[in-house]
Amino acid sequence: MSNISTIAVCGAGQMGGGIAQVAAVKGFKTFVFDSQNEALRKCQDTHAKRLARDVEKQKMTQADADAALKRITYVHHLEQIKDADIVIEAIVEDAAV
Repeated sequence: MSNISTIAVCGAGQMGGGIAQVAAVKGFKTFVFDSQNEALRKCQDTHAKRLARDVEKQKMTQADADAALKRITYVHHLEQIKDADIVIEAIVEDAAV
């Protein structure tokens, strides 16, 4: 059995946001890190919309969607993810970043 309970995803874009959503739905405490506040806000909105759509399509219950959203924390400082059991990098492919 795995001891992973907390996952951090660096990058709040489409790929990072999708990874974070899957992790939260599967029951992991999940952090989404991005240095851009706007990217975090957009990611949070996207999660709410996608989970609401899954409830509407009866792919999950409202209680499960609410629980998944509560497991996600959006952060903009790397030190906030230091205690994650695993970190997944999904930032933009730009060497300067």
